[in-house]
Amino acid sequence: MKRFFAIVAVMFIAIGSASAQRKVVEELVTTVEAQKSSIEAVQTEMNGIKAENTTLKQQLQELNAKHEQLMGNYTSLAQSYQLVATDVQTLRTTINGLATQVTALNDSIVKLSARPAAAAAPAEPAKPQYEVVGKLSNNMVAVKEGFLYGFINSKNEYVIKAQYQQVEDFHNGHARVKLNDKWGMIDTNGKVTVACSYDEIEHYHGTIWRVKKGDLYGLVSAANGTLVQAVKYSKIRLKINCQRAEMCINNKSGFFDENGKIAIAAKYDWVGSFLDDGTAMVQIGSKNYDINTSGTIVKYY
Repeated sequence: MKRFFAIVAVMFIAIGSASAQRKVVEELVTTVEAQKSSIEAVQTEMNGIKAENTTLKQQLQELNAKHEQLMGNYTSLAQSYQLVATDVQTLRTTINGLATQVTALNDSIVKLSARPAAAAAPAEPAKPQYEVVGKLSNNMVAVKEGFLYGFINSKNEYVIKAQYQQVEDFHNGHARVKLNDKWGMIDTNGKVTVACSYDEIEHYHGTIWRVKKGDLYGLVSAANGTLVQAVKYSKIRLKINCQRAEMCINNKSGFFDENGKIAIAAKYDWVGSFLDDGTAMVQIGSKNYDINTSGTIVKYY
């Protein structure tokens, strides 16, 4: 009987040991399954990262290709600019060379004309080296020799040698001339009375001329180059009605007289031209008036 109970006890111990082992195995299986799921999740995430990395590599390759294309375009533009700069420099050198040749030719002509004729050789009429481009005024006419302009008299003799880029006919004893891309004025003796420093010169009245620098205007005397009005006006009209010409400064308008003096101060927001009856319409704010040549209001609207 004791032996039976011993065998039964051993069996229960074995059964209990097998249950514990099965439980351990089940826990291990659960742990392995959990690790496997984690590994699969990590693998999925790695695949996503690899796909994203492939996309980024493709975008980087495209950006590199665009960068190389832009660098190629930049290189082509730089080469084109260099070629243009070289051409411009060559053209400038050619022009300077031609101007030097023209100057040398002018000097040679002057020297040749000063030489006495040989005693045995008959006198020959001088052959003009210039092209007449102007109209006779003050007993002179504008001519062009090479690329330069000057004035000759009725005897085909130079009074003012060809030295200017451009000239205009004489007007009241003075002529506009252009030098170094700027305008000035000379008298009939060739004396510079207004320095070549203006962008424009237009006749105003008598010996007074309108000059322009940049966007501003003034008035100058052609006789001595004195500024009658400083170059500070945004507008000076050349047309003079009833001895008055509109001017504008600081967005206000007024009138000069024919001598370039202020006849009516610049205080109007808008002005019209003077009519034959000696009146002009002006505006201050929203009010309109007619004024006479003295600036006195003669009519309200």
